[in-house]
Amino acid sequence: MINKWFYKIIDNINYYRKNIKKNIYLNNVEWPKKKTDFFYLGYQIIDPLLKDEGGKNYLRIDSSEINCFPEKYAPNLSTLNHKEKYKLFYFEKRNSEHLLDKSKNLILLHNSWTPPKYKKMSEKEFLKQDILLSNLFIKILK
Repeated sequence: MINKWFYKIIDNINYYRKNIKKNIYLNNVEWPKKKTDFFYLGYQIIDPLLKDEGGKNYLRIDSSEINCFPEKYAPNLSTLNHKEKYKLFYFEKRNSEHLLDKSKNLILLHNSWTPPKYKKMSEKEFLKQDILLSNLFIKILK
């Protein structure tokens, strides 16, 4: 599944580069406004692959069942949209104790939602930050 996705991403990027100046559609989907549009490189590829496989070679996991997006359920962030919750949840001082247990040891992160200042940091510099995400990484790396 991942190999098929990977090669389809390459095909889509090459097709996009070749045809970016033409205002054309791929599979009746308008070209993304930015080159990193997740729909174009994600769902547009993954959904048909999942349907083709018919569930034979993969296990679908319900994200709410395993709580892999713990920021969605943070009570003090309930009025915010998911992206705002993510930023406040992972990039502020917060206790990481029991977070992995509550999420069944799987947390899905949104790299594109990471504030630029953290993306620019070295690994060493990032791990020195007193924020939830760096504390989680320290915990995992030990």
